[in-house]
Amino acid sequence: MYHYLDNPRLQLWFYSPNICASFLCMAALALLGFYLYLIEDKYDLAGRVLLGRIGNGILRKLTSRRLALLPQARCLCYIHLIRRFIAFILLLLVIAGEYLLAVTYSRGGYLAFLSGLGLMWFFSKRKRILSLALVFLLVLFSISGGAKRFSSMA
Repeated sequence: MYHYLDNPRLQLWFYSPNICASFLCMAALALLGFYLYLIEDKYDLAGRVLLGRIGNGILRKLTSRRLALLPQARCLCYIHLIRRFIAFILLLLVIAGEYLLAVTYSRGGYLAFLSGLGLMWFFSKRKRILSLALVFLLVLFSISGGAKRFSSMA
């Protein structure tokens, strides 16, 4: 077990905390990518499969009262809600991964995760990704010795 300022460093089943941090970094970024895929509206595959391209366009123009009359549209609404729920669960898993990454006290893991978030922010249409960087820094500075470990990277 590795220690930093009398705090045990998380290493799970890996050889060292740095290897654990690289795994957690890749897992959190992959989950974030799945989250971004699920909340993207243009990838509404369920609507295209159920109703086809024309039916999907018609559904967007209908009001909510007319939407309730079509069983396919009702199914589409449920699928949309399920996609949003799964996206919310993925976001919670990303935040849990950020916490686990923070308690590894791996400076390389911190840098890799923040770099990955920066690249995702740059190439994504959703600019809310920076809020996850702020959540990560908040978690990092809230754990004991996290601020000192982060400041030692410079």
